[in-house]
Amino acid sequence: MRRVVAVCPASVAPGFALAGVETRAYTTSREGRDHLLTLVRSAEVGVVLVDDALIEALEAPMRRVVEESDRPLVVPVPMGRGGALEREYLEQMLRRVIGYHVRLR
Repeated sequence: MRRVVAVCPASVAPGFALAGVETRAYTTSREGRDHLLTLVRSAEVGVVLVDDALIEALEAPMRRVVEESDRPLVVPVPMGRGGALEREYLEQMLRRVIGYHVRLR
């Protein structure tokens, strides 16, 4: 079975770890990019959760490789923005994935 790994800022890594998700924490965008590239090339990883800000910071050719990857599947997730924007994004993502509107409180 392939693994799920989160590439996330060090400040949110403990939350993913508490949920049982393997993490690759970073403190600089360069470090995060290196983790992401290593995981995209791994045959043992099925899903990579990555901070959407890190995806936005990638150079265009590298972003294209990450966005077009289907194994592992790279899922951009807002990390660290908080508030209504994050809640709205998660509600939209859940609606797309499960086909049902879920309201988060």
